[in-house]
Amino acid sequence: MLARMAHDSDRPSAGHQHGCDHDCQTCGAAPVSGLAACPFCRAAYAGTTPGVTCPGCTGVNLQGRTLCAQCNGSLTRNCVFCNAASLLNLPQCSRCHEAFAGAEERKRARAAGRAPTTNADPTGAGIFNTLNSILKS
Repeated sequence: MLARMAHDSDRPSAGHQHGCDHDCQTCGAAPVSGLAACPFCRAAYAGTTPGVTCPGCTGVNLQGRTLCAQCNGSLTRNCVFCNAASLLNLPQCSRCHEAFAGAEERKRARAAGRAPTTNADPTGAGIFNTLNSILKS
């Protein structure tokens, strides 16, 4: 009861959502629509699937949200290759499938006309050349 009273004055507007129709089981605060965890004690709401943690306010948003339910901040980033927006928790662009890790370096390398500093074979031809040489042996 004390935890609930402590949150009453600074609680954002609450709204019940599907999968979570009761107060936080840990601190008693009403659930905030669009969040997967209590913004006060960070306990996960029962029946929700966590998605992206907001880099601005650290609110744990429901899976698939593109704007934070708590601060309205963006939960996406733009790909440096195709400029498509993808969720922050994805390892690669949802449109062109370029990995976000090292993307800036790969783009600079491509613009400079040199091969990226990776052992990956972006064409996939390497495996066919290897199989072809094995079959010829």
